[in-house]
Amino acid sequence: MEFIGKKWSEVKYDLMDLVELNESKLNKNTNKCTLEFRGTNLLIDATYKIEKNTIIIKMLEDEKIYTKEEWWLDTVVQEKGQEEKS
Repeated sequence: MEFIGKKWSEVKYDLMDLVELNESKLNKNTNKCTLEFRGTNLLIDATYKIEKNTIIIKMLEDEKIYTKEEWWLDTVVQEKGQEEKS
């Protein structure tokens, strides 16, 4: 896909209407979240805050777009590293 590895500032006008927030990807401890783009295999990390029952999302201009496969591989590597430290 032409968006993989690009910065948010480069693709935001093409992808803005496709952003979806899955509440299971909200980290309430860090206020970070992972957003999906409807109909694609793409993700982006962001931060959020809740004000008056509204979730406000902020994406950094230089945040990179990546795929669900890259996210999954990164998660597996992190979990494996945690196991090895135990």
